[in-house]
Amino acid sequence: MGITASGRWAIVTNFRNGRDKNQYQTSRGHLIQTFLESDLTPIRFAQQLELKQQEYAGFNLFVGDREQAVYMSNRGEAPQVLANGVYVVSNGLMSEDWEKTKHLRKRFTQEFLPMLQQSNITETALHSTVWDILEDERKVILDLLPDTGINAEMEALLSSTFIQSPIYGTRCSNFLRMRQQQWLWTEKAQQGEQQGEIVEQKISLLK
Repeated sequence: MGITASGRWAIVTNFRNGRDKNQYQTSRGHLIQTFLESDLTPIRFAQQLELKQQEYAGFNLFVGDREQAVYMSNRGEAPQVLANGVYVVSNGLMSEDWEKTKHLRKRFTQEFLPMLQQSNITETALHSTVWDILEDERKVILDLLPDTGINAEMEALLSSTFIQSPIYGTRCSNFLRMRQQQWLWTEKAQQGEQQGEIVEQKISLLK
């Protein structure tokens, strides 16, 4: 995940496929920096990336600026410009809509979005709601788990928004907003525990 003072932003997640044993020489992490340093529009960048997408392990990529937001996946989703709305993706295709993402979308829509319509809402209340949603440990029942090529026990562990276990867990959660010509970025470092250090950044946007 990354942003620039010019208003560009990018987010990448891995695409989980336990059956893919191939080795890829190009890191998905480079996609963030490459877009942020590019002068291409989000859709043009994604279209060019699509031509060499098989060089990378599976990913979901969101790129945008002040005018446009674009999503693509090199495992089955062509670049598409996103209309205003709520979009949730985990480690599969956005169009697959896992139970995990359905639950997160429901909570975000019902609990967080209404707060933005309140004129007297405090930053403390906003952040409290965000962390409560992002630290949801609700697991999906076995019959509704996706099949990503890993064992059922691990699939169940990964089915919650917040993952906590002795062997694997959520490292950090991020809350990013653009408001009044500023990026407001809050990150909570959790390392698999809900209690963690919170770092806030304010970055003024270039005019």
